[in-house]
Amino acid sequence: MATTVPVIATAAAPQPISVPDNVYAVSYDSSGDHLLAGGMQGDLTLINTADGKSTARIKVDTLVGSVLLSDDAQSVFLGNSGTAPQTVALNLTSGEIGTRFLPAEPNQTRVSDTTTLRLSDDGSQLFMANTSAGGALIFDTDSGEILKRFSDDAPRSGDCAINDSWTTVVCSKNASTSMSAPADSYARLIAWNVADEKVIADMKVEPMKSAGQIAFAGDSKVAAGDMCMGKQACGLAVIDLDEQKVESMGNAFLGPDDEVKPYSQPSLYTMTVSPDGKRLAAGSEDGMVPVWQLTPLKRLSQDEVLVDDSVRALAFSPDGQQIAVGGDSQSLVLIDAP
Repeated sequence: MATTVPVIATAAAPQPISVPDNVYAVSYDSSGDHLLAGGMQGDLTLINTADGKSTARIKVDTLVGSVLLSDDAQSVFLGNSGTAPQTVALNLTSGEIGTRFLPAEPNQTRVSDTTTLRLSDDGSQLFMANTSAGGALIFDTDSGEILKRFSDDAPRSGDCAINDSWTTVVCSKNASTSMSAPADSYARLIAWNVADEKVIADMKVEPMKSAGQIAFAGDSKVAAGDMCMGKQACGLAVIDLDEQKVESMGNAFLGPDDEVKPYSQPSLYTMTVSPDGKRLAAGSEDGMVPVWQLTPLKRLSQDEVLVDDSVRALAFSPDGQQIAVGGDSQSLVLIDAP
């Protein structure tokens, strides 16, 4: 695959931090001094970002889909991946489980991945998104009670996100992949007003067939990642919810002068938006991590961070100067962000 953009500038190649499990979720504390890595086999590793050393390790009996580290790095909200979706509050020192957050009744099961966890500014509410019909939910942090649910109650595969002001929730719904699906079947975005839970936008994201990764880039703009766009390969779109239109679109891993070979580009596995909402980092199945400026859409850099490996987890540090990259090789790499 041809690349015509500069690599991320570093004084030396970043050294991988060894962890006991493949990394599928990462989260910084509010200071950026600590980073938590979660693996599909249930291993959690707390890392000091200054020296890359592990300060705590704990094993949980669940597949880790998402993690949200507390401000003081003493506890974590842990979202699982599997047929019984839930999030739990876990003390990293004692290993004790506190409040459980259940998106469905205990006797219900559905295949899902917890994709996003966020706390409100005052810490009283927890936002949880999963890929099943459960959609997105807001819980009371203390009791685990469901306060709001955002879903069209139809089976789907996609992602959900909430903006920084907690006024809008958006969920994606991938198009059908069946042979009988119409040619004009595209991914959809549905947005709700948080206050009254009413739908405020429902739009197709043409030509994207899937939008399995979404994140807010400001209060009314959404970045969407398409795992594979067929002849156009893996796409990245910036969507204006107020106007209900795609503002800009590009190929996540190719520059404007690179050749697009049908169905031969690396798949987009994960992405994350910087705290200021101006940049996006994407992760591919072949270890590439391009960083994009979102307005106007422009690729800033691209580097092969994980050699012969897939990027499964990404996170910007709170100051936006560092990106944590995790994958299937039982290692975590911290790189400088452009």
